[in-house]
Amino acid sequence: MDLISVGAILGDFIIYDGFGGKNRAKPFQARHVVNLFKGAAMPWCLGLMAYYNNYSFTATTFAALHSTYGIVWLVKDALLPDPQWNRYVPIESTIMTAGVLTTYLAADYLCISRRVEVSPLFAMGCVIMHSLGMVLMMGTDTQRYFQLKYKKGLITDGWMSRSRNTNYLGEVMIYSSYFLLGQHWFPWIAPGSLMLWLFVTNMARKDQSLRKKDGAPEYFKKAWFFFPNLKFW
Repeated sequence: MDLISVGAILGDFIIYDGFGGKNRAKPFQARHVVNLFKGAAMPWCLGLMAYYNNYSFTATTFAALHSTYGIVWLVKDALLPDPQWNRYVPIESTIMTAGVLTTYLAADYLCISRRVEVSPLFAMGCVIMHSLGMVLMMGTDTQRYFQLKYKKGLITDGWMSRSRNTNYLGEVMIYSSYFLLGQHWFPWIAPGSLMLWLFVTNMARKDQSLRKKDGAPEYFKKAWFFFPNLKFW
């Protein structure tokens, strides 16, 4: 068994099975706790700003970016639901997922509580990265939702014509902008490592499924695993 398979089994064991709790009560869908923390971005940032009386340029920029992402995520879930988050999970999985997602709010706290100030040019770079990431994530997920809804099979055009995981690239760009604004090593180590494990495992498992579809060899040559293949442009 390879490392990717081990990672996938471990992820399912923790996130969906509650450490072996397949036969236990499953009152919540995985998306419930995910949406709770994504949607909490705005009140979390505003609460921190009020508590620390920090309404600086960097704090408000961070709050605007993370709040926007939270709102967009909730809209996306309502209009373009992802089947993987609709699975019902045990209480143990809900608690574990909540603990993991708590670390994703650390950059907000580190930025606002420590009164971090970055230059306008640095902030501009973070805003550009965040905006492009949002476009990649939303564009890819929207295309995938509607294309698979009406026609099952390999998606080789549009947002996925140059990268097989454009949506994950977008999410990495989004959270990297938060980590950069946080100006601290912790977000890169804690949520960063968890994101790396989850994303790489999901992308590799997706590749295993794609390889079984018609036209996969040609598609894999044209579209790279993560970063877009620009040599065809």
